[in-house]
Amino acid sequence: MKDRRLQAARRVPALGSGSVCLLLDGVRSLWNVGSILRSADGLGAAHVFLCGITGVPPHPRLHETALGAEEAVSWSYHPHPFEAIEGLRREGVALVALELTDLAVPLEASRSRPPLCLVLGNEPSGVSPEVLAACDEHLVLPMRGVKESLNVAVVAGIALHWFTREGGHPARSAPGRAAGSAPQARGGLGLDAPQLLAASPGQTGDLRQCAPSAVLSEPVAQFQDGPGLGVQGGEKSADLLLDLRGGSQGSLS
Repeated sequence: MKDRRLQAARRVPALGSGSVCLLLDGVRSLWNVGSILRSADGLGAAHVFLCGITGVPPHPRLHETALGAEEAVSWSYHPHPFEAIEGLRREGVALVALELTDLAVPLEASRSRPPLCLVLGNEPSGVSPEVLAACDEHLVLPMRGVKESLNVAVVAGIALHWFTREGGHPARSAPGRAAGSAPQARGGLGLDAPQLLAASPGQTGDLRQCAPSAVLSEPVAQFQDGPGLGVQGGEKSADLLLDLRGGSQGSLS
């Protein structure tokens, strides 16, 4: 697995002054990785650093949510996140962790400006302590319900939209469409039907993935609203990408 990731790794591009990139610190779900890559492409992220046990393309489950974005967005694999962090430091890129800590401030109160890198962590445990300590700012998304966290892919999309909207990396135009032209209408939610991953009740899926330390021993149908996954009774739906159960207390995973 490690050899495959290293072979798939791509060269990190030079990051411009307005760049916003992402660093995934041990994100275990290939569906989450795929969703983040799709958001990264659609919102104009300059690069995505896939670190530790984070899965990499090509993979069928990752493709289910990336829907080809894994071929368009710039990404690289790093066995340890500090391999990427050291390079970002040399380029003067600010590190911004999305994690509930004693130092965290609301997203809208952030003082960080591009070039910056949004750091997201493992679904159950969040960003690792050593990576948190290396970050310049910790941000949190205020919650209004009984749950304290959102799914990591949802958090990535919200934060990436916020920083690119505020003058970050300019969005790339889609192939075959002039910049600034209106996209084709695809329904009220603006989503392709396959993105919702609809499945019949009782269908069993396999969550085994990544490195051995990240392997889950039971199929989807046996999970009842498990950590980091909005799955009940084997139904893979939009809840897969919007789970309010979260991981460990206080995480944004």
